[in-house]
Amino acid sequence: MIVGGLPPGTPLRDASFATEFGVSRNTMREALRTLQHEGLVEHHVNRGFVVRTLTPDDVLDIYAVRNVVEIRAIQESALCSSAALAPVGTAVENARRAVAEDEWSDVGTASLEFHQALVATLGSPSLNEFFAGIVARLRLVFAVMDNGRAFQLPWMARDREIWELIRSGRREEAQKSMSHYLEESQRLVLDVVRQNAGRKPVRKSPTIERP
Repeated sequence: MIVGGLPPGTPLRDASFATEFGVSRNTMREALRTLQHEGLVEHHVNRGFVVRTLTPDDVLDIYAVRNVVEIRAIQESALCSSAALAPVGTAVENARRAVAEDEWSDVGTASLEFHQALVATLGSPSLNEFFAGIVARLRLVFAVMDNGRAFQLPWMARDREIWELIRSGRREEAQKSMSHYLEESQRLVLDVVRQNAGRKPVRKSPTIERP
């Protein structure tokens, strides 16, 4: 759910998707209602389902969660096995390769995977499922960034910095770095959401990639 192929405001036609996936319209509507419950799509009378456009309050909520969960993951990282920490480093490396290939959407995906992998070190499947929804909502903001390279490059470097601090056991430094990271990221995302509040929603016929 964090690839971000459909920008906010994109209409989601249940009839078209039902045909594409070979399911009934009722099944597809139930799937869209599930996404609505997860905060990824919204339903409007006479318009149907569309990809959700985040509000400033949504952003504040997302970062309230991130500040609690990601900081806790860093604090508890001393208790993690090497196998549990490995996906965090893998995400950092994936971001490096995406930069080398000039694939900035992939850089964004790798960065979100970094944060998911960090939270996963806490070892809670329920928390992982919950946090996946938080990250998916955050990805909605990436889709409206005017310059993916300018936005993603600084955060990729800071992901790597935090990873290096964690794996070297410098948890207090990593915690401070993450706190500053989330504070600055929240301000930037809020600016983007507010700037795009008056823009007209995207109008196109989307295709959902199969998992």
